[in-house]
Amino acid sequence: MKHYSDDPRDLGNFQAEEFIRRLVPVIAEWRRTLKPTGSLLLNFQPQTIDGAVSPSTWLLPQAVAMNGLYIVQELWIVKTNAMPSNSPRLLKPCVERVIHAVKDPATYVVDKAAIKRPSLWAHQDNRPWKYSAAGADGGNFLAPALERLNRLAVKDVLRLVCAEDANVLPIAKTQNQSIVHPAKMLDEVAEWLIRYGSAPGGTVGDNFCGSGTSAIAAKRLGRHYVASDLNADYVAQAEAALAEVEFGSLLVDSTTSTRPRASAPRPPAQHVAHSCAACGKNFFPSKPWQRFCSRPCHDGHPNGKRRPHEKKVDTRRSRRSRTAQAKDPVHLDQ
Repeated sequence: MKHYSDDPRDLGNFQAEEFIRRLVPVIAEWRRTLKPTGSLLLNFQPQTIDGAVSPSTWLLPQAVAMNGLYIVQELWIVKTNAMPSNSPRLLKPCVERVIHAVKDPATYVVDKAAIKRPSLWAHQDNRPWKYSAAGADGGNFLAPALERLNRLAVKDVLRLVCAEDANVLPIAKTQNQSIVHPAKMLDEVAEWLIRYGSAPGGTVGDNFCGSGTSAIAAKRLGRHYVASDLNADYVAQAEAALAEVEFGSLLVDSTTSTRPRASAPRPPAQHVAHSCAACGKNFFPSKPWQRFCSRPCHDGHPNGKRRPHEKKVDTRRSRRSRTAQAKDPVHLDQ
């Protein structure tokens, strides 16, 4: 339901059932070219026609499922640049849907570790069995604003907040900046989906590439890409942007990570072996300051004698007992 070009084949010119009918041959081609280990990630936003939800909202998943693909899950994207609603009663659409479809539910491969986040509580709670510093599963709810804040420095965040359009991240400069795509995907969304659904060195395909956001993200993440579009101006803009992108510049490894890493939690004292100060045997102390593995080692070691305040308590106790005996009349008579 968006006007992308004057080409009569442009699917944005059609609605509801006609849109789905023209998309079916494309879905068949997706299934033919998809590897058994690959994934189809179809991103769309539900639309309304005359105050009611467009039938394509539920017909699109049905068309994917009825053409030999299996829908394994559905992802949700929180839009940081949601357009306001023109309806006096409807709320503005703030989410988009991503249908995750595969050829065979038993053979497709994804990389959950590539999109995991450091646990927010790992630095406060040192119980390793409860919080993992290696990464927490973010779930099927993607908020691009969080991806932006995790990747940018403070000065970059301030520059974007103070910019005229704070919801659009700058991409590589192109030769023709006058062309503005009406439905440009956020860079964070494309990178997140490519990290999750493909492996480095794999191939990412997009035959509705527009200005090339998915192809640019694929090249930055070390993936090969096959992209096409009906609009020749968009293709030229994408090619100009891709020429200035370095292959694999966003690959995350152990040495050059663009995301902050949470420090590993400090293990509790009872999970660290200590050496007994008396016999030298390794043991797990119940208290951090415990130096002896047993009571005999504690009593037999020179440093294991009673502390001064303990001796003082015993002395007072004996003094009170002598005073009580001196005041006992029976004892004095005897």
